Amino acid sequence: MSNDYLKITRELTEHFTFKYPNTCVMCESFEAALKGFFEEETRHGTVYYPVGCEGMLCINPAAFTKAIALLYSGMGNGIAKTITAEIFKKNFVLTITVDGDLPPRSELAVISRIMHMAGFEFSCDEHTVQLVTKFTNRQTLSLYNDEVNNLRQLLHLEFILVNNTLH
Repeated sequence: MSNDYLKITRELTEHFTFKYPNTCVMCESFEAALKGFFEEETRHGTVYYPVGCEGMLCINPAAFTKAIALLYSGMGNGIAKTITAEIFKKNFVLTITVDGDLPPRSELAVISRIMHMAGFEFSCDEHTVQLVTKFTNRQTLSLYNDEVNNLRQLLHLEFILVNNTLH
């Protein structure tokens, strides 16, 4: 990755308190937040299929929302997206299938770096992005079921902020 991509990544994440996965989230809460967020964002043509799993994920919600917002803004409005969650070998996998083109490779490099901060392995091909994170055995909860709306609002606000700064 060139210094330009690293510089862009640092600029986009300079306000983050943590640049690594710092929040243990119940998988059910994370999926409920994603489902609520994607239902609100129907104008972007997104369909989300949850897996309904039990367990915990260790992620950085701020980095995750920034990366998803950048991914969305790089694809443009009106492009249909199908997001499927699944469990594979003790991993939580989000697969985003796009009916169109993904953002340019330079933007994908920045998104990949931010997803790494979020605790997700990022991979992609022509029309598909795959995000993989491991289930954790940690027992400390920092997000409870009644805070699902807060996470969904964080996703929504970050999405609005990124879209406003890019236009």
